[in-house]
Amino acid sequence: VCLQEKRYRIEDGDQRIFCRVVKRPAGRYNLTQTAPMPKKKILIIDDEQAIVEALEDLFLPRGFEVFKAIRGSMGLELAFREKPDVVILDLRMPGIGGEAILKELKQNLPQTKVLVFTAWTGDETRDRILEKGADLFVEKPSDFETLKDKVIRLIQ
Repeated sequence: VCLQEKRYRIEDGDQRIFCRVVKRPAGRYNLTQTAPMPKKKILIIDDEQAIVEALEDLFLPRGFEVFKAIRGSMGLELAFREKPDVVILDLRMPGIGGEAILKELKQNLPQTKVLVFTAWTGDETRDRILEKGADLFVEKPSDFETLKDKVIRLIQ
């Protein structure tokens, strides 16, 4: 006989699981694991390899699934295949630039959040990019811990 059942999400370091707690008669509880929580996906599109690697090192240990691209065309292919929760996107890249990628992402993957992370700064640029659908605009250089916090807030 089950008196009460609740589901919880438990996070322990890199592990995220769903558990079911069942209250039984006489105040006894059973705790059982249910389906594992899927990892959140982050796609990093930036032509600066050092930034891509640093961001990967920032998010991988925190339990995210990280995809990376150093060319815009490769980034779009990955986005359409993996359907990330968040894309961290540079604006100025050879070939397909960040604004064109932003447009494609918003048209084809509207549920994906886009954080533009660029050295191309200024109020006019920021306003234009936000009007085109970016969820956040962060100027380089920026503290990576602050960037991490912004990505986590976007995902939640």
